[in-house]
Amino acid sequence: MQRYLSIDILRGVAILLMIQVHFVDNLSSREIASGWLYDFSMLFGRVPAPLFAFVSGVSYGLWVRSQESRQRRDRDITRITLRRGLFLFVIGIVFNFCIWLPEETFNWDILTLLGTSLLFLAVARKLPLPVLTLICALVILISPPLRVVGDVSSYWADHAYTYDFTFRDVLFGFVANGYFPVFPWIIFPVMGFVVGDLLFRKRRSGSARRGLTALGIGLVSLSTILRTVGAHMPVQISRHYANGFNEFPASTQHVLAMLGLAILGLVFLHKWVDRTGTAPRGHLATIIERFSVYSLSVYVLHHAVMLWPLWIYGASTGSTDSTVFWRRATSAPVAFGLALAFIVVCHFALVVLARNKKYSLEYVMRRICDGNSKEKGEKPTETCAAR
Repeated sequence: MQRYLSIDILRGVAILLMIQVHFVDNLSSREIASGWLYDFSMLFGRVPAPLFAFVSGVSYGLWVRSQESRQRRDRDITRITLRRGLFLFVIGIVFNFCIWLPEETFNWDILTLLGTSLLFLAVARKLPLPVLTLICALVILISPPLRVVGDVSSYWADHAYTYDFTFRDVLFGFVANGYFPVFPWIIFPVMGFVVGDLLFRKRRSGSARRGLTALGIGLVSLSTILRTVGAHMPVQISRHYANGFNEFPASTQHVLAMLGLAILGLVFLHKWVDRTGTAPRGHLATIIERFSVYSLSVYVLHHAVMLWPLWIYGASTGSTDSTVFWRRATSAPVAFGLALAFIVVCHFALVVLARNKKYSLEYVMRRICDGNSKEKGEKPTETCAAR
């Protein structure tokens, strides 16, 4: 099965940017940061999560087409998809419990989002692409009113999500209020599925590239227009759709811009590195591909390495709050340096891991979810599905 360097680049860049922004954001803060480096990290920190989710949808679509080309039964594809979705969802809950501590179990991480998107696509993947696109448009329109109904502002303070362990809070957190709720974040993997199908499957790929390029530019332009004229729009419209460029909770402007940039990035890289073959496949491409292949393992690992020492040290000081050093541990330059150090060490760890794939979460997911569908020589499964 062919690998596409464009997808590996996008996913590899996404996970590397995640490491950088998470180290800086969780170990430092604007109050103790040294100016531009913290602001720089936060600016680029808006990119990785939407890009990561978008590429997961692209990868899943390619995996489905690959299984279909091998005449695998439709019910087997659905069964594996459902298992993988449940696996990621459960891993997301366990991740929150173990990494972010029990009180944050239902803050709804990106892993629970990706699991939910797989469960949705297991059923919706046969819908016509225009219908899936219409569903995404409706999600964008519905999400802001849902947040108003859920009183989202009462759950957010200082860029952090808090909730009570009640059925209502947990449900609304999952649907619209949490870090990565279904509305609107599910549009990234679903639109990734749509865009990937258009770009990699259709014969008239030239017209598909032009159309997707126009779509990407249109989404970014619409986000810019909302930002520019939002103050002059009716209050009800500006309140829902032109209320700033926020990532958490995700504003409409942020969703439109990030989706447009993700589409443009994939179209550009597909033409540059997949079709023309002009991009060099040197050491840098190999490193990025390795982080892409093991992105799920790296995602979990970098959180544990970053946060567990904070919790342990906080508890050792005798404080009643083990999270006392969260966002207060060090300055932004030190946190940035620690992120770079982790990337270097992690790279060499991945080299070893590539020789024995049994110790990766990707391997565990494939063994648990795919059953007898694993083929000899198959590469490790990526975050949502192997390509």
